[in-house]
Amino acid sequence: MSPPYSLVSGLPITEGSTLWVKAEAFQASKPLILGRLKSGYDEAENPLEVQAIVARHLIRALNASYSLATRSQALENSFQDRVQEVSKRDEGLKKENASLHSENVGLKTENAGLKSEIEQLKARLLTLQREKEVQEQCIQMGERYDALNHRFTSLEGETEYVKEQQKRAQRISELSRKRADEALQKLKEVEDSVPLKVEEACRLREKEAIRQYHFSEDFRNEAGRDAAYCLCCFIRTYKDSNPLIVENYKDFIAGYDADWFTSCDLDAPLTPEEEEDEEAVPQEDEPAV
Repeated sequence: MSPPYSLVSGLPITEGSTLWVKAEAFQASKPLILGRLKSGYDEAENPLEVQAIVARHLIRALNASYSLATRSQALENSFQDRVQEVSKRDEGLKKENASLHSENVGLKTENAGLKSEIEQLKARLLTLQREKEVQEQCIQMGERYDALNHRFTSLEGETEYVKEQQKRAQRISELSRKRADEALQKLKEVEDSVPLKVEEACRLREKEAIRQYHFSEDFRNEAGRDAAYCLCCFIRTYKDSNPLIVENYKDFIAGYDADWFTSCDLDAPLTPEEEEDEEAVPQEDEPAV
């Protein structure tokens, strides 16, 4: 079977195209059209009427076929134009894609170069930071060196001053030791030259003080205070050089008022009770009644 032809262009309709589909649909509708013509012919009584019916159906079929062919051709032309436009656009997109691909390759290369440059700059920055830290440390060490040098210079002067003060202190110490030795020698000479009668007089005064202490009703009166004061002075004067004094008068020390024993202030004013006791004690120039 030969392929159908277009009524407009007279060219054969290719298989699979839109016109091919429409032509097949028209071929399929032929039996229906012929059937209608046959039924109309059978029902018609007048041959002219049959011819009119056939003519009308043929005209309608031809018009429909022509209209269909025209639309199909227009659609085919529009489709071809659209295909050419899409092909051109596809070519343009391919070229643009190739250009973008080459540009992308260039950008990747440039990005790799920038990354390498960034790494180099980071390494340089670390090096500069370390150099800055080293410089700051050098400045601090220089300041410390200047401070230590100044301190060393000042210490040299202070050392000389200290040496002079040490020499002076040594001279003063030697002089003080010499004077102390002289004073001890003089004291020893004085102690060695004390007559025995002075010692006997001191013993008698001690005994009198003890008697006044033991036999006075109140040792805080004038006589008792005088006797106790003399005994306290004696004990405090000779207790370091003669430990037996403390042993001999331990009862006196234990029984006496510790606060008054350490102070021995005879110039302190008397209390009213002490004044009464003092008035009650007979004086030496007035005989007791």
